[in-house]
Amino acid sequence: MNKFSPFYYKGKPNNEFEDHCYITLMNDLIKNVPIPDSITCKNNFGIFVFKVNSFGQIKQLEYFGDLDKIIEVKIKENIKNTSGLYTISKNKKLNHWFVLPFWSHGGNMPEFNQCENKFKLNAEIENYIKFYYLYKNVKSVLPKSSNITIFEPMGHYFEMLKRGLILHEEM
Repeated sequence: MNKFSPFYYKGKPNNEFEDHCYITLMNDLIKNVPIPDSITCKNNFGIFVFKVNSFGQIKQLEYFGDLDKIIEVKIKENIKNTSGLYTISKNKKLNHWFVLPFWSHGGNMPEFNQCENKFKLNAEIENYIKFYYLYKNVKSVLPKSSNITIFEPMGHYFEMLKRGLILHEEM
């Protein structure tokens, strides 16, 4: 995709590793998403679906899930802030859909193992991982479409790293 392709995202890359405009978009959509105080002992999931019209404007935004309201509101705000940052299409009837799955959980945090419901949470995480691999397999067999982009599931991981909430073992 080049800068003149319809629906190219013209946002500023967040780092040198963003080698595609949709990676920049994906990172912009989850930028500064709050981490709920209660995240340690719960798992929540949501899917955001939005449509960009041929003028590069967000024309429809849907949300499905059980994420904390502060997360839902921030991601919706981030989505709306991308309006006007897409290359317009010469075909005025053309739209592009984006799908962003978001998973909010504290499984990467050291305190997670102290949760009273850790066995239930671990079972949910195992099921999510199974779902993720099924999702990847289904995505691999679907025909490539020029009018829909389904992002990889995102979460709080990078925000947790920035805040020092995830401890890593020294090598």
